[in-house]
Amino acid sequence: MKRAALDQEELLIKGLRERNSVIIKKIYGDSFDRLFRSFSKYNVSEEEMKDAFQDALLIIYRQVQKDDFTLTSKFHTYLYGVCHNVIRNK
Repeated sequence: MKRAALDQEELLIKGLRERNSVIIKKIYGDSFDRLFRSFSKYNVSEEEMKDAFQDALLIIYRQVQKDDFTLTSKFHTYLYGVCHNVIRNK
């Protein structure tokens, strides 16, 4: 990844670690609609997506608290994967 993209990803992770409300709102603003459009083709309602998104952020929050956490993809890709698993397991 380019340095600017890496900085952006690190900023998101740092913001989640610190429970920074500005960063969390940015994640919602940047990702929720895009993810909802992706999952709506699988008959996921907006309410189900809101629940899955919230659960996914909580899972990611717990993961980024670990000292050995390393993001190996773009944050959005990671969030998509976690949302996918949450929806699939419900």
